[in-house]
Amino acid sequence: MYDVALPARACIRAGTRVVAAWAVDTARLPATDRADAVLLTPGGGRIGSLLAGAADSQLAAATVAEAGSLATLEISDLEAQAHGLARGGTARCLLVPGDRLPAELWDLLDDRRPVALRSRLDGDRVVETTLLSAAEVESDEAARRLWARGESGAVVTDDAVVSVFAPTTTLVLVGAGPMVEAIATQAQLLGWKVAVGRDAATATGLIAGLSELDLAVVAAHDIELAGSALEAAFGSDVGYLAASGRGRCSSSAATG
Repeated sequence: MYDVALPARACIRAGTRVVAAWAVDTARLPATDRADAVLLTPGGGRIGSLLAGAADSQLAAATVAEAGSLATLEISDLEAQAHGLARGGTARCLLVPGDRLPAELWDLLDDRRPVALRSRLDGDRVVETTLLSAAEVESDEAARRLWARGESGAVVTDDAVVSVFAPTTTLVLVGAGPMVEAIATQAQLLGWKVAVGRDAATATGLIAGLSELDLAVVAAHDIELAGSALEAAFGSDVGYLAASGRGRCSSSAATG
């Protein structure tokens, strides 16, 4: 949900209908980031991806009630494998129009804050979705358990879905080569999201969206690429910055 907060808010402000969809329950499907979401716009437009994209076409064709719907999707093994998943399975997803989600949600997501939502259900129809306060999280057993783990997830009952979104540390790597590949492998073992920028435009765009939770490592020998990335990093909110490159000395490193 964090990756689509900015475009969702832009669509809502422009008066464009947009539906946010996220998975709340999966069976047999390989584990994916439960904070992932996709935005569906008129005409089949999509921003973001859900379940590695395997669910996107079914979500685009789903019927959405006025305040939202809970949809059950069947993803075949063939469809799953076409999107890089090991096997298919069943997923239940919430689809909620952007203007029926709490307005303050988008600011919280944009600031990379953890949030908890409760979507009240009438069968598979969403009645309303509200943002839970800290006190409400403490008083709701399902929300409290999810919140305490610091991980994104959801609990589905007969009459409600409680969804918790927790930001995941993102590492942006700038450059290419064995060092970048080795750092990416280690970061993924830690459960971090990894994004690689191999050109100036991509790298600066990735860095611009970082927060105090995130890290950037510039390991590029190209002056234009490294310089642009470092300039973007110094102007961002990134919590950790490291750089490594070659100059007249054999190596140099800087952290901040």
